[in-house]
Amino acid sequence: MTPFKGYQPKKLTHLHFYFHDFISVDKLIAIRVTMPPVTNSSAVSSFGMVVIADNQLTKAPDPTSKEIRSSQGMYASTDMNTLSFTMVFNLVFTEGEFNGSTVCKCSEFRVIKFGK
Repeated sequence: MTPFKGYQPKKLTHLHFYFHDFISVDKLIAIRVTMPPVTNSSAVSSFGMVVIADNQLTKAPDPTSKEIRSSQGMYASTDMNTLSFTMVFNLVFTEGEFNGSTVCKCSEFRVIKFGK
């Protein structure tokens, strides 16, 4: 991906890692800080939910594999028709060539679409 046609980056780096996010009592790495006062089970019922997280990023899909980065941030349910979240996370490199560096990630995470 380039910012404009004809641009050639001096160096291109590919990052490969696994992002783990759990909301559980045993290993708390994400906590829901707000939930809307709606009782039905549609996407609208989660609209407005905000979760703060301190997630691990690992070399392999297994959450117990070697942690290579950490990720602090939040996500919010921002779509009334789809179970979809706006996510903002800082990825903190904790080892290797990029130790001490950070990358900020802002994106949409669409889980499931309801209806037609």
